[in-house]
Amino acid sequence: MVGVSNVVINGKGRRYRSGWKGRRVTAYEVESRFKKACLDAASDIARFGSRRTGKVRLLEGDARQRVHDLEPIDCALFSPPYPNSFDYTDIYNLELWMLGYLSAKHDNTVLRGSTIHSHVQVHRTGRKPQASSAILDDAYEALSARREALWNRNIPDMIVSYCADMEELLEGLASRVIPGGGVAIVVGGSSYAGLTIDIPEILVDLGKNLGLQLRAQQSLRAMRLSAQQGGQHKLAEDLLVFEVAR
Repeated sequence: MVGVSNVVINGKGRRYRSGWKGRRVTAYEVESRFKKACLDAASDIARFGSRRTGKVRLLEGDARQRVHDLEPIDCALFSPPYPNSFDYTDIYNLELWMLGYLSAKHDNTVLRGSTIHSHVQVHRTGRKPQASSAILDDAYEALSARREALWNRNIPDMIVSYCADMEELLEGLASRVIPGGGVAIVVGGSSYAGLTIDIPEILVDLGKNLGLQLRAQQSLRAMRLSAQQGGQHKLAEDLLVFEVAR
């Protein structure tokens, strides 16, 4: 859909293509792309359809809320959005509308307002974690001192609200994972105005207050900074493995 549309995904959201008003896409091109996508899907089904599978129970909705609908579980493995100001409801807005997930402007507003505080494109009331983290406090103080240098003044409050969202989710998981069970998270840090925000270490701090004991922490890769900050691979993406206190 993006390939035949008038928009491109660029940076942290969508923008119109250059010369989009004069661009013409034929029905044949739309049909050809659709046909190829279907053939690719059919190929995957044929290739992997015989793989052994287990039973799956799928819960749709906000993980911060639906976690409380779980029976006791052995472990949780997930990777949340990172606080890098990617608004996924904007990046995938075309697909959301075209596939019928959104049907009115109000639907779009509600969805964007219900996402994790990982971006500042939508103004929302901030929140703070219940537990304290010296690393988070220092990061907030340093970012606040540089508000004038930030491309959005709400970034410090977004970081704090993001950590509150993660704390809420971890608290729910700590109550559903059996004692001795595990919670594994793949999460990355962020960087604004030259300041690196060590989100993995902040989550370690918050997890301790919830009875989550860090058992392993492994660096998975170095992510790229934004072009405005040099574009080097300096942001850490870590795997955190917690054990629920027995």
